[in-house]
Amino acid sequence: MVKWFTAPETAAQLQIELDTLYRYARSGDLRGEKVGKVWRFTEDDIRDFISARGHHPTTDEIDRYSDGLANRLVARHVRPGDRIILGLPNSAAFVIACFAIWKARAVVVALDPAIRSTNLRHILERTEPTALIAETSFVERVQEMPGVLRFFRVFFLKDPSAALPETAQIAVESLQTAIAGDVETGALPAGARPDDLATITFTSGSTGAPKGVMHTHESTLECASFTLNFLELSKTDVMVVPLPLHHILAFRRFLTCFLAQSTALIAPDIFVALSQFPVLRPTGLVLVPAACNMIIDTFASFFRDNGDSLRYVELGSGSNDGLQVQVVDGQGQPVAHGETGEILLRGSGLLKGYLGDSQEALTSIKNNGFRTGDMGMMEANGDIQLMGRMDDILKVGGHKINPREVEAVLQRHPNVAEVVLVGLADPRKIMEVKLHAFVVPRKDAAPTAAELVAHCRLHLEPYKVPASIQFRGSFPKTPLGKIQRHLVTQEAQGAAVEEGDPSQGPNNPVGA
Repeated sequence: MVKWFTAPETAAQLQIELDTLYRYARSGDLRGEKVGKVWRFTEDDIRDFISARGHHPTTDEIDRYSDGLANRLVARHVRPGDRIILGLPNSAAFVIACFAIWKARAVVVALDPAIRSTNLRHILERTEPTALIAETSFVERVQEMPGVLRFFRVFFLKDPSAALPETAQIAVESLQTAIAGDVETGALPAGARPDDLATITFTSGSTGAPKGVMHTHESTLECASFTLNFLELSKTDVMVVPLPLHHILAFRRFLTCFLAQSTALIAPDIFVALSQFPVLRPTGLVLVPAACNMIIDTFASFFRDNGDSLRYVELGSGSNDGLQVQVVDGQGQPVAHGETGEILLRGSGLLKGYLGDSQEALTSIKNNGFRTGDMGMMEANGDIQLMGRMDDILKVGGHKINPREVEAVLQRHPNVAEVVLVGLADPRKIMEVKLHAFVVPRKDAAPTAAELVAHCRLHLEPYKVPASIQFRGSFPKTPLGKIQRHLVTQEAQGAAVEEGDPSQGPNNPVGA
């Protein structure tokens, strides 16, 4: 008779928080059974989870395992240039699958396993993938979209027994069996060419529908090589990558570790990553600013006790040696230091273009550089200050306003944690828009709208002062902590607004 354990009992056995256990269960890393809203787990589920976390494959094992999966991809008629959806969480299986796809000369399309269904459908329709490597829960969502099933020839699943039966069009195979399978000598195609597509990485959708960023094998290797040299990695280094591998930063860092023959800890989240510090004694940690802020606020004491092995924490870096960065005007001409313009990139390591771009657009990037759409200002020492997106600019009374400038002023107030400034239609039709600030207060703080408006008036020109301020508990964010500004703007329509004080004009609160 099968003995079942409750979620709290399982969390206690695994020595993890209950919320962390639920994340593993939802992602499929920890198998279990959900009855209604209650999870339960068997001894085998717990044992398999511990075994999977405890195995650290070597580069030779990854090479051998990826050969096995690559052979199965080719046997299922995956051809060079085919797009393969990779929907696995951070794991050794993700890394193995990535190399297997490349050995089949196909293109890696790595997605967040928890991607929203609307974005998933959009990406499947754009890429027309022929194979999918994922958890069962991911495939079940795909199977609810009959319009996109016509693209697929095969699903490789961690637990194929839980999937729907294979159809005449789509085969279903076990990922573990494929990885452990025999390698047929000579079955794989010749190696990829430098200009072959290696990856299509989709943007988070923070400004609209996700866009597919195309990178070749040459540009991917160029960026990984730059990081290798910049960080001076060696075989003795241990790099912790707690970011999702479907994100370009984490993806390239694990490639960098392969080049250096160093150790990479590909952790499912920051909590697992930190639990390994006393054992692995890592020398490097890769983060995004949002995660760094969380660590500073939450784990300062932990790092005082366990962070002495670190020689670097990476939040970003300068540009590649072969990459030129400029700030240009609307005609593509460089602007003077201290002036605002659009950031332009030229040189090696650049994306090939966006999926669906015309040949003219792809050629323009190659010959003229890539206009990022990011607004910036270059300082005299060559550093660039990011100032938002070019299309974020708001017009009020003929004045151009950069929302980041107003947001920065508000965030300097001691009681403010986060801010988003949007432009809403002026009901009086006097101005193009009226400025409306959404504010998340700091914990246990209770600023008033009038207080924040007064703060803005001390530091900004009158036309930059928000006409209205609304408080909220949080902002919608991407998995990496980036605020989804377009969703905030959409929510602002019809939102109840707390005015700073009766105003004499749409952007003139608290009296003129």
